[in-house]
Amino acid sequence: MINLSDLAARISKTGKSKNAREKSAGYHIIRNKIYHCAGATNPGLHLVSGADPLSFEALSENLARDCGHVYFAHKPLSDDPDHFVEIDQHLSKDSQHVFYADRIISDDAPNFQLIEKIDSLTYCKDKHSIFVNGARCEGPDVTSFEPLQHGYARDCINVYLMGHASFKTIEGADPDSFQVINQYCSFDKKHVYWRGLRLTDCEPSTYEALNGKHFPVKGL
Repeated sequence: MINLSDLAARISKTGKSKNAREKSAGYHIIRNKIYHCAGATNPGLHLVSGADPLSFEALSENLARDCGHVYFAHKPLSDDPDHFVEIDQHLSKDSQHVFYADRIISDDAPNFQLIEKIDSLTYCKDKHSIFVNGARCEGPDVTSFEPLQHGYARDCINVYLMGHASFKTIEGADPDSFQVINQYCSFDKKHVYWRGLRLTDCEPSTYEALNGKHFPVKGL
């Protein structure tokens, strides 16, 4: 964490922030005012309006708080700094809301929790919904939901494949026996699937591993 004394140490004798001249990402204090720089993507300095320099604390390059607010970049994010916590990269919450970067994704902060991180996907849940990389995905049963590899998941009723910000139900797949082989192939006790599509002429008993990859012996 970076407090005011750390920020003040960046100020040169001319009253200008050395980091501000260099346009480095993060928070900077200039003449008792707080500014934020996004770095190479947006190198200008943006005033953090209303920030209290005496209580200001930078939590990361894009998150900070003072005695009254939490800020994402230069804009207010939460007015509950005392209960604000970071959950994971991009994920944070206060006593009421859950945030993904600078947007609210859930109003059920007390029940929100990180389930698991698999491959490049971060799975979370609150009392009502499943979230993948900050996107609310309606459909899966929250209580029995289990993420699998390569974007697959299951609950007590269905098997799912992650699509564009939503889960696609793999029709007819048996969640109890479902196994993921690789990013393309999976099977259950009755069927073999290619990215969620059932291969009608291929049975699990005819499935073999060749050169580290799995291919149906017949049916493709």
